[in-house]
Amino acid sequence: MSESALPANCATCVFFPPIPAPGGRCRRHAPSPGHEEFEVAHWPKVRQNDRCGSGAAVTDGTGPCVVLCGSCAHWLQPDGEPVRPEYRMGLTVEWWAASGYCTRLAPSPTVDEDRLVHWKVTHATDGCGDGDAA
Repeated sequence: MSESALPANCATCVFFPPIPAPGGRCRRHAPSPGHEEFEVAHWPKVRQNDRCGSGAAVTDGTGPCVVLCGSCAHWLQPDGEPVRPEYRMGLTVEWWAASGYCTRLAPSPTVDEDRLVHWKVTHATDGCGDGDAA
């Protein structure tokens, strides 16, 4: 990415969208798999005047963008069904009805030989800059 493509700050970055969820969340990267089952992904909060080296300035809509989970090739609802944990973790039945797993990133090697990994749960209206439109 060329230096000129960097936004002046997060507020002018394509990965800091007011939609789907306002509130200063950086949507640049997909969530990594973890070791806890049914873990819900939360994107990091940043300030509008922050900036990183992975951002992209908002342009005419032909460049990088946030792909919504529900329309991403890497979003998985096993057997076409939403995720159904035993405990809803404070989220509504309606939220879980539109849930799935972000499988964009493969697990990284670990020092624990037999530890099982789990992909993070996201909502269909979540999204990130690593997504691929299905």
